[in-house]
Order: sequence, then structure tokens, then C-alpha cells
Amino acid sequence: MVTHIVFWNLKEAPEAERAASARKMKELLEGLVGRVPGLLSAGVHQNFTPGGYDLCLVS
Repeated sequence: MVTHIVFWNLKEAPEAERAASARKMKELLEGLVGRVPGLLSAGVHQNFTPGGYDLCLVS
């Protein structure tokens, strides 16, 4: 089994807009489980702390 981890910093925008984009990305990425052959799980986590990444995918 391979674990794939990806971090994103979203485009600079007001926090509410970044949060909405992160929620949409989370919904779409987690929705790929069962649609992409071999993808067993996809967890998307948000972190809006200063200096941190905005989004993390663990699949």
C-alpha cells in the first residue's frame, strides 16, 4: 500500500472565501473514493493557522 500526502496553500483571499474553497475541495477529493481504481481512502484536513498549509490530502 502507498500513502500519498499533498499539502496546499490556497490563493490569497479573504478567510471566508478560502474556507469555502477548502470545503469544496474536501467534498470533491473525498468523493473520489470508489470512483478511482485503487483509491481506498482519502482524508482531507483543513488548517487555517498562520504560516501553516490550508489543506492536506492523505490518501
